[in-house]
Amino acid sequence: MQEKDLITYLKENIKKLIPSLEISTVKTEVKIDNKIVDMVIKTKEGDDIFIEVKSSGEPSYIFKAISQLKYYQTNKEGYLMVAVPNISEKGKAICKSLSVGYIDLKGNAFIKYKKILIDVVEERDIPQKFIDEKRRVSKIFSKNSFRVFIYLLRNPDDYFTQEGLSAKLGISRAYINRIFKTLEKGIKEEGDIIVFEVRKDKDEINKNLPNVQVIGRMEWVKKKVSNIKQTKRYKITNPGKLLDILIKKYDFSKNKVISFYSFEKNPNKLMDKIANKAREEGLKYSFTLHAGASLVAPFVRFEDIHFYTNEEDIPKWIKCLDLKRTEFGGNIFLVIPQYDWILEETIEKNKKKIINPIMLYLDLINYPKRGKEQADFLREEEIGF
Repeated sequence: MQEKDLITYLKENIKKLIPSLEISTVKTEVKIDNKIVDMVIKTKEGDDIFIEVKSSGEPSYIFKAISQLKYYQTNKEGYLMVAVPNISEKGKAICKSLSVGYIDLKGNAFIKYKKILIDVVEERDIPQKFIDEKRRVSKIFSKNSFRVFIYLLRNPDDYFTQEGLSAKLGISRAYINRIFKTLEKGIKEEGDIIVFEVRKDKDEINKNLPNVQVIGRMEWVKKKVSNIKQTKRYKITNPGKLLDILIKKYDFSKNKVISFYSFEKNPNKLMDKIANKAREEGLKYSFTLHAGASLVAPFVRFEDIHFYTNEEDIPKWIKCLDLKRTEFGGNIFLVIPQYDWILEETIEKNKKKIINPIMLYLDLINYPKRGKEQADFLREEEIGF
């Protein structure tokens, strides 16, 4: 999308997008000193509104636009606004916190200047040419996207909104949006695989307040709009296929594994001790490989114990478990995770923490000591696809 096309569209449609604003003239590419402002609106009261146009409503674009706008304000009195195809809730909050207005092609608008207060919430369709279809994730199996996949595979029957996943996982909504767009088009290296079903639901917006509130000069102007908007919810359609793809992309050896020897030979007693000491000392951990599987879907006898933990906690583990460092012949292995979110994605069985079943399966499937046998049993008994 070219920003100049967006500027042209806004100039032609600005009065439709902000019908309650009394506009006298609209000019584009106006020179102020040695800078060019994308658009300048002059109201019938003679006030100037400077608008910076960006191709995206992501926070980084919003901040960049505002920093440019601040220059114009220091050189000429006027109100500042940002114009984008679709502004996010976070983008709205940023603008309001910095006393900057905004407008987008859905009809959302906010102006608070002198005696003017316009606050409009709309859900119009954006013209197709301004919908950015090219924004995709270049590395679809990066750390953050991998976390999204794991969470979705843990909840294969549920529908999710982008906003919900963003809040749950602490990943930006913009990045999750790009992941979904990439997957809707298929993962090229694995063929045309559609892994999401998209469902549009009609959600009621605040029942007690109008969806649009416009305060004109010296008087209230109310605009009636529907209190219903459509929300996209996503659900995995073929979780088994996605899990098969992740097998090829995940590499347990990228974790840092440190081997130790414990004088306690009974693995069950040693696991009890690990869980008890973690509670006493406030240490994070989660069992994986055969130790983890023994608590979820036991199938293979084992002697070695592997568990994830933070690297800075290793001295505490050595002390409280009386461990001896060894290069060979160890029976307890501390795993420093390659992904920093690993220790947040756990479940609990018999008062012991285990890595979630999807990650447990991926850890096991290529593990040389009967890992595939245990992984296949775990998939059949616990995962189910």
